[in-house]
Amino acid sequence: MSERIFGQRYKLMEKIGSGGMANVYKGEDAVLNRVVAIKILHDQFCNDASFVARFKQEAQSAANLTHPNIVNIFDWGKEGDSYYIIMEYLKGQNLRDYIADAGHLTWQEACDVAVQVANALAFAHKNDVVHRDIKPHNIIITRDGTVKVTDFGIARAGVSAMTQTGAILGTAHYISPEQAQGQNADARSDLYSLGIVLYEMLAGSAPFSGDNPVTIAMKHVQEKIPSIKSVNPNVPDSVASVINKLLAKNPEERYQSATELKQDLSSAMKGLPLTAAVASEQETVIINPKKEAVPATRRPAGRPKPKKKSKLLPVASVLAIAALIGLVWWIMSATAVKRIEVPNVGGLTLEKAKSALKQKKLSLEVTSREFSENVKKGLILEQEPEAGFLLEEGKAVKVILSKGIEMTAVPNLRGKTRGEVETALAEASLDLGSVSYEESDTVPDTVLWQKPKAGEEVKKDSSVNIALSKEVVKVAVPNLIGRSQGKATSLLTRAGLKTSVIERYDDDIDKGLVIDQSETAGAQVKKGSTITIYVSKGSSTPEVKKVNVPSVVGLSLADATAEIEAAGLNVSSSGTGSVVQTQNPAANASVDDGSTVSIVLAD
Repeated sequence: MSERIFGQRYKLMEKIGSGGMANVYKGEDAVLNRVVAIKILHDQFCNDASFVARFKQEAQSAANLTHPNIVNIFDWGKEGDSYYIIMEYLKGQNLRDYIADAGHLTWQEACDVAVQVANALAFAHKNDVVHRDIKPHNIIITRDGTVKVTDFGIARAGVSAMTQTGAILGTAHYISPEQAQGQNADARSDLYSLGIVLYEMLAGSAPFSGDNPVTIAMKHVQEKIPSIKSVNPNVPDSVASVINKLLAKNPEERYQSATELKQDLSSAMKGLPLTAAVASEQETVIINPKKEAVPATRRPAGRPKPKKKSKLLPVASVLAIAALIGLVWWIMSATAVKRIEVPNVGGLTLEKAKSALKQKKLSLEVTSREFSENVKKGLILEQEPEAGFLLEEGKAVKVILSKGIEMTAVPNLRGKTRGEVETALAEASLDLGSVSYEESDTVPDTVLWQKPKAGEEVKKDSSVNIALSKEVVKVAVPNLIGRSQGKATSLLTRAGLKTSVIERYDDDIDKGLVIDQSETAGAQVKKGSTITIYVSKGSSTPEVKKVNVPSVVGLSLADATAEIEAAGLNVSSSGTGSVVQTQNPAANASVDDGSTVSIVLAD
């Protein structure tokens, strides 16, 4: 894995963490030359079409959350079969390990951490993003004491996956009562989870534990939170009151916003009175099907609270918890409505989805059709309820059908100005890509060519590259005739022209001088054009060399031959003797190089 490159720029360096949904690596961004954190989702999520669709949407939403107390998301994508998120790399440790090392935090430090988390939640909630999985594992404390909340996008995307992967095991300790009963989470659910985190920072452990997630989740719904002062007497009454209000079973009795919480935490840290009304006690709350919070017990004012064991959860609530956590082994009451575990139909065709649901005695309802870059046309993009939830027999699973990638035709941009191009592309839901300029005799600043071509079908929001025309720059050709080749080349270069050389013989022009040029002196030509110059090679009739004939009379044939040939001449001999008697031409005569000397031999 450490050798892999993601997005052609992110290189894995070393593994630094692991969780129920992803592994985290330290990495390097080769483009910006910086260290980043690379979160790679586990394989089982990458094969879940509904999860992938939601992951994309939530990753984009989380990437827009830019805040000092939120871990920045720089990028995300898919490499091969792996989905990844590129995040801000932080030097520090998560709050879970921080608490484990310290045993528990001082109330001042715990409140400071809670305020910074509340800052992050206030910003996220303002932008309509609910975290849904606030816990110490998702809170990072940097070396300078800054608190950063992470996993906004992945927490939301993983809601359905939790019931199938066991990821809920690390979450049950911090789950709100309404989430435990299968109801939708809102901003107040995040505040409840933060209350549990604040409690753990002060106590050293979460308030509830159990043998399995169901047991823990049930305690959040029906049991009173142990008093923080009974665990840590050093906690001020004001901080204990803040915790009581955060952990109210009824969402209506909690802080209604993170901003309210910050105000009371700040007041508690300064020893000032709290501004928000604080719940005096926690009641067991059952969320009814209409999502109204109803106290399980009510006492007349002034009557002492009776000491008795907590009531058991109603069957409907138990089933909701079982559905949420995916514990299908829970035995349903014989009198309860028969409920069926919803199968995963994401990525299936309508026919296959209907068949799968029919086998489970469920039906299918198409609520809408939407474009998707990840799910092919005709396949199911999303389903509601999600896989793993329990649905009454005969009820419909609502699905969104993929229309595939949204395509659009590229308009014809030839001859248009840049302004006209931008208007045409906007109407076609396309973007203007790179713009280059090329010299042309056409109207300046109009499109010469485009890529992709006109009429080609491309994805919506794709970019179209264009080349605009610009005026041709012309220069005067200098007079080159009679100049040396080097001088002529230099003059052409200074004029912004290129040189081509052709050599030829000329009896009148000295070798190396320009005889002629392809364009006459003073002619206006396009800058950058090539001018051919014709350079003299000298006379076409080469000069003949003259040599003096050596004297060879009285020499033997061998010696005479050696002397003549050494002078660059040829030998012709006659006679039968051994000594040269006569020669022609005579000795010291001036003859052309390569001429023949005739000799006569005699005794």
